[in-house]
Amino acid sequence: MKNDVHVFPRWRLTVIGLMMLGGLLLLAGRLHRVQIRNSLYYSGAQHRQSIRRVLLPAPRGRIFDRNGICLADNLPRYCLAVYIEELRRPGRWENTIDAVDREVDRLALRLGLAREIDRDDIATHVRRRLPLPLLVWQGIDARVMARFAESPEPWPGFDIYVQPERHYPKGSLAVHLLGYVGRDRPVFTNEFFHYDVMGMRGRAGMEAAADDRLSGTPGGQLIRVDATGYKHAAWPGREAVPGEDLHLTIDADLQALVERLLSGQRAACVILDPSNGDVLAMASAPSFDPNLMSPAISSARWRALNRDPGRPLLNRAIAGVYPPGSIFKPLVALAALGQGMDPSF
Repeated sequence: MKNDVHVFPRWRLTVIGLMMLGGLLLLAGRLHRVQIRNSLYYSGAQHRQSIRRVLLPAPRGRIFDRNGICLADNLPRYCLAVYIEELRRPGRWENTIDAVDREVDRLALRLGLAREIDRDDIATHVRRRLPLPLLVWQGIDARVMARFAESPEPWPGFDIYVQPERHYPKGSLAVHLLGYVGRDRPVFTNEFFHYDVMGMRGRAGMEAAADDRLSGTPGGQLIRVDATGYKHAAWPGREAVPGEDLHLTIDADLQALVERLLSGQRAACVILDPSNGDVLAMASAPSFDPNLMSPAISSARWRALNRDPGRPLLNRAIAGVYPPGSIFKPLVALAALGQGMDPSF
């Protein structure tokens, strides 16, 4: 009786071994190409994916009168900011948000300040603008900055942050002519930016009419973030180009005189130079202080200005509506004088 045991041919084992060896060599070749030959390409691609572009506003141009008196300037506004990546906690986002909220409470107690942001503000910042500093207190004075700087205990994640603020040295002088600004995103063309820092945009008067010239050209910054959005490094990018200074034809002293004469009335006055048509003064009463608008006016003050029966926001010199009157009477008077009639008649 023959033995039915099947004998596996040796050549088949050799073929299978060669196929496995070929597969291993092919895999090794692929790994060598990806990890060694093309390592710079793939590491660069990964690096580019973690780079974010931040749009930075340019310093706003100043406004002067015809004699070089500054009517609109920029001042540094000091704020206390928290950099959330330095207070990062493991686990869910709520852990980091709670940690930041507790630290804000501690610092508020230490500095004797009322809180200006709540937990929802922190959560919104984490979701939308995580790599950027969160402004916890804005417009702090020198006393608060001194208490913060001289505090015996460290405050990791917190630092002084400076942002520009529009300032009108002459207060309400020529406010309807100058206008005012408000916080807004910088204007840019077709470039793409992941984040932007709020700047100043003209809302009325010359601030709005010449906003393109005053705003300048925004700059940019590059930051490196990880997969969760935390910032790890920053590099300077394109420098911002400051806005152009404007020199108006008005005379600040004459403007102040006209406004004093109109004080307490609802009236307007425009004085022109008859030799060339320059506007030497343009006043409207009542007026308001444009410094209340910068960097942002409160809702209560805005409602009060709009509900004021004197309508202080209205520039009566150019936007007031009045009955036209009889424009032919001067011609009749000139004809009468030309005929020698008594002007007192």
